[in-house]
Amino acid sequence: MHRIGRVAVPLVALLALVGCSAAPTTTSTTTSAAPTSVAPAAPVVTLPAPGSSVAPSDFVQTLRTGLESVSTLTTTIDATVTVGGQSVTMVSEAVTDRSNPSEVKTALTTTVQGVTSEVIFDGHYYYARQPSGDWIKTDATAAAGASAPSNPGDLDAAYRSYEKSFKSVTYVGQQTIDGVEAAHYTVEADMAALGGTDSESEQSMTMDVYLDAQKRPVRLEQKSDATQVTLVQGKFNEPVTITIPADAKEA
Repeated sequence: MHRIGRVAVPLVALLALVGCSAAPTTTSTTTSAAPTSVAPAAPVVTLPAPGSSVAPSDFVQTLRTGLESVSTLTTTIDATVTVGGQSVTMVSEAVTDRSNPSEVKTALTTTVQGVTSEVIFDGHYYYARQPSGDWIKTDATAAAGASAPSNPGDLDAAYRSYEKSFKSVTYVGQQTIDGVEAAHYTVEADMAALGGTDSESEQSMTMDVYLDAQKRPVRLEQKSDATQVTLVQGKFNEPVTITIPADAKEA
């Protein structure tokens, strides 16, 4: 599981596997984000020649610029990791409302080997669905170390951490991804900077990242002998509803 988490984290800080099952039926606080009234026009983008290197700091700034036009989005991850001849599969969906960037809300559902968990993030609080059906509320700022999962929708915080982990970035060229023209980059990242590695031989990770005309990541792929991960981001600025459990118990 730690291997999956390190692969997924680079774009969404994603893996908080606690609790399971469906949403509560008790009275809750619901937050809804409406779509932006006018979709931003595609900017004129000057791209380097295919095969050219891009400074990691410039690439990170490109990601942060693309984020400025995003108020809501949905991220899905499909991952398979093989360890000791045994494959572990993970499917995850994160619905994010960042209309208030200082209080990002995310509803995360993750299924690992048929077991489903649910976590809801509301600013620095997170709510985990327990096997009993109850929700537990935790203040992430008070939780210790690894017990406090990162909000997968807090992309600005994630992007700010990339400069120290991205070792190299190369522009490959233009490709059509799910009907969208996208700029294809390969990114080599330092595994230690992303949270450690299982062995001394796994010091770096190479990802294929695709950005649309608004500089938003629409797809990320990472493949190796033991790992296959596909991350897709979309439904930008579409209406979302995230329900905060009103009956959650304090951790």
